[in-house]
Amino acid sequence: MPSPANLSPKDFASDMDIIKHQRNLAHNPDTTNAKREQPPNSLCKSCWEGVVANRFGLLLPPVVFPAPREGEPGYEEPGGFVYKISAEEIKSNAADGCHWCRILAPCLSWAVEETKHGSPLDVRVGRNDFCEDDFVARVNEQLVFSGYTYTDEDNIAAPYIGGRSLFLEVGSERAISLTMKLMQQCLNNHDCPSPPHPSPSLPTRVIDCSDPSRPRLLVTNGLRERYVALSYVWGEPQLHSTTTKNIASYMNSIDVDRFPQTLRDAILTTRRLDVRYLWVDSLCIIQDSDEDKVHELSRMRNIYRDSYVTIVAANARRVSEGFLQTRENYVKSDAVDLPFLLPDGSGTGTVYVCDRKDPPQDPVHTRGWCMQELFLSPRVLIFASHTLQYRCPRLTVNIGGADNVDWNPALWQEPDSIRSLPPPDTPEHAKKFREAWRVNVKNYTSRAISVPGDKLIALAALAEEYHDVIRTPYLAGLWERTLLADLLWSRDTDSAALPCPKSYRAPSWSWAAIDGQVSMWDALSAQEEIRDILPSRKKGYLASVAEPGEVYQDPFEGVEESGYATEVIRYEMELQRSEHPFGAVTAGRLDLRALVIECIMLPDDQKTVFRLGSPVDPKTLQDLTIGLQASMEKTEKKKGSTKKKVRNTSKTGGGAVKEEGEDDANDGHNLTYDGDRSEEDDIGAEGDSGSNTGFAREETRYRMHSIGSCILDSLSNADDAESVQPVLVAIIHWSWELFEPTKETLRGLVLKQAPVKSESDKSEGFSGGKRYTRIGFFSGTGCREKVDGWIQHTQRVEIEIV
Repeated sequence: MPSPANLSPKDFASDMDIIKHQRNLAHNPDTTNAKREQPPNSLCKSCWEGVVANRFGLLLPPVVFPAPREGEPGYEEPGGFVYKISAEEIKSNAADGCHWCRILAPCLSWAVEETKHGSPLDVRVGRNDFCEDDFVARVNEQLVFSGYTYTDEDNIAAPYIGGRSLFLEVGSERAISLTMKLMQQCLNNHDCPSPPHPSPSLPTRVIDCSDPSRPRLLVTNGLRERYVALSYVWGEPQLHSTTTKNIASYMNSIDVDRFPQTLRDAILTTRRLDVRYLWVDSLCIIQDSDEDKVHELSRMRNIYRDSYVTIVAANARRVSEGFLQTRENYVKSDAVDLPFLLPDGSGTGTVYVCDRKDPPQDPVHTRGWCMQELFLSPRVLIFASHTLQYRCPRLTVNIGGADNVDWNPALWQEPDSIRSLPPPDTPEHAKKFREAWRVNVKNYTSRAISVPGDKLIALAALAEEYHDVIRTPYLAGLWERTLLADLLWSRDTDSAALPCPKSYRAPSWSWAAIDGQVSMWDALSAQEEIRDILPSRKKGYLASVAEPGEVYQDPFEGVEESGYATEVIRYEMELQRSEHPFGAVTAGRLDLRALVIECIMLPDDQKTVFRLGSPVDPKTLQDLTIGLQASMEKTEKKKGSTKKKVRNTSKTGGGAVKEEGEDDANDGHNLTYDGDRSEEDDIGAEGDSGSNTGFAREETRYRMHSIGSCILDSLSNADDAESVQPVLVAIIHWSWELFEPTKETLRGLVLKQAPVKSESDKSEGFSGGKRYTRIGFFSGTGCREKVDGWIQHTQRVEIEIV
């Protein structure tokens, strides 16, 4: 939204006149023009003479959020335009066809519950003080609508309305003209890096587009010049690719009619940008030469980082589709058009009001290779499905001035550009790099990789970019300096675990070993938050539970609030190619000294993890596992006809047997643990009454304690999620809970013994013992005193994970 000083209507002599006029509008609604004219059929008389006559509050001070209360410190006028109307009138007018009342009517139900029938409502409308292109409506100071206001560039209301319609003619000369202006503004006004001078060396090969009808492949031999790079989804066989058989003819000239539409569009756009050279992977890398692929992949970082600009064919699902088609206006179909009365009375323009609406996800945002191409490039033209966007290290904007909030579906998981981050020479700056890398991993693992073995290769260029700044060894997607924190990644729980990849691509402790989106828990930032916030929270909590008049006592005073329970002894990585230190690996081993606990993991929805109350030998552990599985399967058969028996061993004691219905949280588990599996309970298990084939015979007295749950990384076989499993839990990190300072949370890895697949696997590991593989992420919260009690009796041992 332009500031009032930039509006410049002819009747305003100065900025002060504008401000005075706006204040006058706020206290003296201007209904002169509206009263002289009859309202159009699209509006009721009340709206025409009120909210329309006052231009929807768009020229008034913005609406402050949250709504301030008069008399409170820092109180200021809420802003916007306020009018009174009853809920019944709004609904009646909406039924009669009033466009504005139709926007409000669906939003009223919960906002007017406490208002007497027929009583007038206070409706406040105007710009949002948080985002000036946001338009908000409040009823009785409760937010009921938040949307976007815009108009067309050539509409007479344009000088007063900040938002613009989406630019749709993305293949036009005007689109490139607007792009060039934005690029120049970026170079003049941002601290973004300017194109280097002299220009960097061109990639090994480029397409010479000086004659767009007859392009040719050029071997550059160190030539320095600007060039454009292309990022796109292949989506189908690349029959036009450069090979050892056609490279000679391609260097002479290429029949552009043989090219798929995306490449033709890229050549045309390159020339419109007044650039001669274009880099396209399928043409500039010899596709049937492994040697050339290896060489060019090692330069991928430089290719995109040094480009003058990168074209992203975001909307194209396959290379044959192209990206210069005129876009459909998916926003305008749901927008409501309303009249906008010009302040000088010279006419009536149009303002559109609509909900914010995300466009469909573009195909390019689903492909793994395309992510680093986007993030490495200094300047990007994104030919999205809804418009053309310009992206620099500081921001992403829509060409033509349409607001970009919520209109970039990848924006929420897009990290800060590494070029915009300060050097990680302070804890706060280092934290920004950690956060950026975690967002990269989350974004990248949500994307597809056509060749599974490329999982690390397709991220190698971006990893190399980070390595140049943070200067610590890279370990298959993790970093040595923050290795313990990086180990605490977990599969995204919004989707089911996927099958384990058929071929090896990373050690099990790396997120690159599995398919599907993962999240990296930030242990380091959590420690900082706990250190800064917990003391006051702990004090307030303990004071709240103290008896009246009693002075609270901090039982943990002087005790650390969080920390690591594990240390890294050594690690070893085997690269597929030594010249690609950030690429594929063939093996990886990690030796930890950790608190390691023998446990049983149940096949319930939470994958509940129980620690054994006393050490057991391997044969007994196997018997316990088989017995529990048999007992659970037996109970499953009875489910529906017999209520299960659960032995209550909670603080109420007594070991009484209680009857529970089918809706019990542990339906189907014939165990002696409490229905809520509280970590404070002494958890035990036994078979059916009178049976000697249950999980734990009563005479054995083997006890179990629920300590947390597991998020499985993947399904190594079809039975993983359906069977009882003996596992190890290696505790990596512990911390106090921010909101419950008497509780403690443990996080770590769930492990199983590594299968022996070859003679080399039979050799002893680093620590001279067995090797283990990670199968999941562990977390559990319990009473601090109880957790510390059994942790103190847990030994630290060396364990190797592969």
